[in-house]
Amino acid sequence: MGHDSEEAGVNESVFTILNNVAGFRIGSLVAAEDFADKVNYKWSSSLLLTATFIIVMRDFAFKPIQCYTPPEWPHPWEEYAENYCWVQNNYHVSYLNTSFPTPTERSSLELNYYQWVPFVLALECLLVYIPHVIWNFLSKRSGFDPNGLVRLAKQSVDLDERRRHRLVLHLVTEIEEAMGLHEARQNWQNKSKAAKNLLECLYGMLPCFWYGRKSGFALFFLYLINKLVHLCAALGHLFMMRSFLGFEDLHFGWTCAVDLVRGREWRQTRVFPRVTFCDIPIKHLGQWNTRSIQCVLPLNILNEKLYIFLWFWTVFCISLTVISTIVWLVRVFTPKIRQQFVKKYLHKLALLVDKAKDEEEHQLRKDFVRVFLSLDGLFLLNLMEHNAGNMCVTEIIFNLYSRYKEQRREDRRGERHDLNDGSDGPSAVDRHDGLTQRRAKHDY
Repeated sequence: MGHDSEEAGVNESVFTILNNVAGFRIGSLVAAEDFADKVNYKWSSSLLLTATFIIVMRDFAFKPIQCYTPPEWPHPWEEYAENYCWVQNNYHVSYLNTSFPTPTERSSLELNYYQWVPFVLALECLLVYIPHVIWNFLSKRSGFDPNGLVRLAKQSVDLDERRRHRLVLHLVTEIEEAMGLHEARQNWQNKSKAAKNLLECLYGMLPCFWYGRKSGFALFFLYLINKLVHLCAALGHLFMMRSFLGFEDLHFGWTCAVDLVRGREWRQTRVFPRVTFCDIPIKHLGQWNTRSIQCVLPLNILNEKLYIFLWFWTVFCISLTVISTIVWLVRVFTPKIRQQFVKKYLHKLALLVDKAKDEEEHQLRKDFVRVFLSLDGLFLLNLMEHNAGNMCVTEIIFNLYSRYKEQRREDRRGERHDLNDGSDGPSAVDRHDGLTQRRAKHDY
């Protein structure tokens, strides 16, 4: 039975990965990701796929190479020479050189990239899409299904009031169950006052020092890893382009763009040359002779513009990812910003208007953000706001906060009853579970 369970779990994991890959749809923009993530995996992969298609069609629709052959060669020899020069590496000789390079020098002047451009672009497309697949796969193992929750939140915007209310209640229940809030709140309440003050102090500086499902940090921790993987993929894209094209530094795109603006042609820069030379071995009268012919690579005109654009696009993606990561770190790790995020929605709902209970309400809201929502809850609500808008998040926070206040009142009544009675009554967790079941029956 244990072996069957393990095998079933592996099969399910493999199926999930394949489903994530097969589920790639350019038109589907709703996911538990921000704008930078979508630019990195969706727009980048779409651009690379488009570039691959254009290069492949250019190769098949037109001659990728044309060579100047001796006039005495018949047409089959000319076709053979062009095909041979296409599959073999050409070499570039500057117009300023008065003599041909030696065979040893020619190897250092070879161009060995133009045949492989479509394949490398397809590989780079896969490289920028893999982080999205990894994020989808790992985020579901954190106790959440952020993509599913964000999609439901987006769908609720287009529903009528009754159906939207039912869907919002379902989202609230899913969020509560995913974070394991019942056990976490009970454990917090059972701590001594000194331990609680120490944890509050540590929470204010750095809300979590470990990773785990019950830490309240699991989902956001995985999201930070996702950002790092996106950044590594973009940097890997830059290094791959540099190595593939044979440049010595990473700012080759900027250099090529400056050369274009200044009017410096490929004859001077030797970057993406249009005219090359090719050595063809020919066996004649039992001996091998080498003929050097001149060829034109019109595809390099397109390759030059394409790789300059891809360089600037990759630098843009790297900058956007770094800025997005910093914004998320500030937004999630700054206590004041976390409190303000919830406070603005509670003010919209007029739940903080009672001035007589201002101090009590303030402490209740702090506990709601720190204990009830934790980092993962705040992070998920921010994602919902980013992808689904304010309306759905307003209703979710209203229901979460209302349930939290109701639970706090139940706990206080239970504590007073236990102190007065001196008997062992049902625990706060048992009371809350019963309350949740009654509420679910009433709502549905």
